[in-house]
Amino acid sequence: MIDVEGQSDNDFYGYDYIINRQSSYTGMCSVEKYNYKNSTVNYNLKAAANFTVNGKYMQYKVPKKSLGINGNFKINFKIADNVTEPENILSYYITGEVAPVGRLNYTFKG
Repeated sequence: MIDVEGQSDNDFYGYDYIINRQSSYTGMCSVEKYNYKNSTVNYNLKAAANFTVNGKYMQYKVPKKSLGINGNFKINFKIADNVTEPENILSYYITGEVAPVGRLNYTFKG
């Protein structure tokens, strides 16, 4: 889940994009923009991204253009796996594995 600072149209609890919600397990995955209105989550496919798995490491290569990024940027992101109800933000607290915990995020500036 990615929050691009400065974008906030119909975000999902601060997150603008979700990566790898749809995966082909062939090294390609989805880049989707959240469309959250009236307690309903919809997803708008923006692009495809590449990913690799090497042992216990997974790495994503997401084009900045697919996240609406031009120039300098700051993103906040969270990693989640096996969340049983991904459209329910409370499910991220009690199911699956989420890092960092709670409402905390990792941050990257570029």
